[in-house]
Parts: sequence; structure tokens; C-alpha cells
Amino acid sequence: MCIRDRRHLLRLRLASSQLREAVANLTDIYISNQQASTLHGATRLWPRVPSLQLSRCQVTSHAAHAINRLRCLKQIVLDRCPGFNDKLAHSILTRAHQRIAPLISVCIVGHALSNDTILSALHANRHLQQLEFSSCDLSDKAVLHIANHCPHLIDVNLSFNPAITSPSVNVLVRCCPAVTSLSLSGCVRLDDSTLNAISILARSLSHLDLRDY
Repeated sequence: MCIRDRRHLLRLRLASSQLREAVANLTDIYISNQQASTLHGATRLWPRVPSLQLSRCQVTSHAAHAINRLRCLKQIVLDRCPGFNDKLAHSILTRAHQRIAPLISVCIVGHALSNDTILSALHANRHLQQLEFSSCDLSDKAVLHIANHCPHLIDVNLSFNPAITSPSVNVLVRCCPAVTSLSLSGCVRLDDSTLNAISILARSLSHLDLRDY
């Protein structure tokens, strides 16, 4: 069940106690194009929700605090959210000690992330299975951090990071043998050595996206 917009959230706030009981086991909150107040309301109503997806929503320090109240959070998506920056990313992605379990799925789209923030996030969430850093201005150093700290990855999307090159991606392929889905669309500096590495080392791979390669 998802909350698709603020109107739905307001309806649920005004719902009967029976409806509140019916959504007690909410598994996913999706909020798009809304202000931080919507996020605050959702986190107060469902503090144990395991999945949160924010698309083009205003993210402030207060919103980050609301997100960090979700102690059961396992999956987070932050897609081109105004106000979201490297400092807030560090705050949200490194608060594993506040949660019952660390994150297993992280998706960040359209936000530049520093190497230090990425490394801290990987240290805090060592059992990541799904990782997307699309259009995040990643460097080769960031890719090497991922390769060296995320041995359990299954789904990796590093699309539209034009600065990354084949040597770092080849290390990623070697260090993450369980990957079944790999997206490198728009990574224009890759060469044929990556194809060779994938063909030899990525034995579990079932989906490969190399558009605009």
C-alpha cells in the first residue's frame, strides 16, 4: 500500500479507527511533489514502515530528522528532492544505530555525493543488496568504495555517472559476484575491458544495461 499524494494522506488522517487498523501493517510510503509537512505526518502515523520513497519532495534537516525516526526502515529512495544535499545524505544514510536493522536498499537519484559520505553510508549499512546512485557525479574512488564494502549486492545501478571508468567498474564486477542486475547506462568512459570483465566474472548476471555506453 502506498500514499500517492497529500490528499490521500489527509484522507487517512481523517479515517475511522477501523481504517487505521487496516493500514497498521503499511509496507511502503511513496510521496511525490510535496512539502516536508507531508513526510512529517506520514512518519508520525507509521513509524515502523520499512520502505520510504520520496520523489521531488522538499527535504530539509527537519525532514531528515523525521526519516531517522523510522526505526524499521530498510529501503529508501530519494529522487531529485529539492533541498537534499551531501550533509543530509550523510545524516540519513549513516543513522544505522537508530534503527532495528541497517538499510538493505538505497536509491539516490540526481544528487551529488561526496566520497566521504558514500564511504560512511557503506560502513553503516554493510549488508546492502540493492544500490542505486544515478546521476550522482560518482568518481572512480566512490565505485571502489562500493566494491570493497558491499559484497552482498544483487542489484547495482550507477547510470549517468560519466566520470567513472573501466578499471573501477571492473573491480566492482570482481568483488560483487552475486550481482544479477547491473546498470551502467550513460557511463561514457567505459571501454571494452568492462565487457570482458562482465563476461568472465559476472556469472550471476541476468540483466545488463549499457545504453549510451
